[in-house]
Amino acid sequence: GLAGFYRGFVPCFLRSFPTNGAAILVFESVTAAGRAVLSTSPPRWFVAARRAATTSSRARRRPAPSAPPPPPPPPAYAAAAPVAPPRPLLLLAAGYLALVNVGAAALFFHDKRQAERRAWRVPERTLQLSALLGGWAGGVWAMEKFRHKTAKKAFREPYFAAVAANVAISAGLVGAWAALPHLRSSITARLRTLPVPGLGTAR
Repeated sequence: GLAGFYRGFVPCFLRSFPTNGAAILVFESVTAAGRAVLSTSPPRWFVAARRAATTSSRARRRPAPSAPPPPPPPPAYAAAAPVAPPRPLLLLAAGYLALVNVGAAALFFHDKRQAERRAWRVPERTLQLSALLGGWAGGVWAMEKFRHKTAKKAFREPYFAAVAANVAISAGLVGAWAALPHLRSSITARLRTLPVPGLGTAR
């Protein structure tokens, strides 16, 4: 009966032929079917879906374009005042120089009178300080006019050193006015806020 196929070497050897042949046939059939499926082009709907998925993935990975940086703000002195000093500043400077020079000349005149009377004198440091503050023109004129302090070297040397210092400071202020636009704008804006009639409008 059937039990004879499972006993001994000969039955097992004979049984292996149809079994292995059937296994090989199934393997070759499945391999051929797989090759046939893989060799054909996929459906159009599948290709379109794959392209859409690829495009969407690339769009997610691509960084969003950054907005261009805003332009830098214009400098505060973009509308800088002209180099020529405004009229209020000229009026203030002229008034100051007139006042300090008249005051310096008056000090020299008073000191000359006091020297003649042998009374209390004006300190020499006060006269030299008047030169440093800008009153040296009136002081020099008074010295020559009243013949006062013209021969005293100990006074004249510090006095003319103060004159040189005042000239250097004035030149530095003029250079700063010409070279620094924001300084001109700041001073012009402050002049516009002055409550004095006629000085509040810089031209």
